[in-house]
Amino acid sequence: MKKSKLESLPDKQLIQYLKYLLKILSNDYTLTTLNSFYILFNDHELYGKAKAPIGGSLSRLDIEYIYWILNHNDIDETNELTRPNIVMKEVTYIEEYNVVHTTQRSTSLPTYVNKDMTPQYLNNLVFNDDIDVYQWDHITDNVSDNFDIIQNYFIV
Repeated sequence: MKKSKLESLPDKQLIQYLKYLLKILSNDYTLTTLNSFYILFNDHELYGKAKAPIGGSLSRLDIEYIYWILNHNDIDETNELTRPNIVMKEVTYIEEYNVVHTTQRSTSLPTYVNKDMTPQYLNNLVFNDDIDVYQWDHITDNVSDNFDIIQNYFIV
């Protein structure tokens, strides 16, 4: 299982890094939510400064690790950190689609009015139960590749 590279840092080095990080975050820094904290790291200038001391990029798990430690420790008052344990969290992503599904049915319909038969007339026959299109031969099903996502969301 992948973990944060910050787990391997001793407390003294990690505290030093976190103090540096708090200094560059300055006024932008709030611990209101994990999402707002994560968004701060999408700023390219801030991200560049934040990753420089650790010699590489910061992963999502690194950012979560930093967020947890800052939420559960007073960095200015401690020499020993309380650290999080990594766990597996089940999440579900749901997408709802509007899909165009076309079914074609055909039959040979006995009639005396071949040239006068119209779609409107046939619709009236269906409405009045004079014909049952679901009894006809099923020829093709077609699901269109053109669809719209009408809603997408996560369940946590």
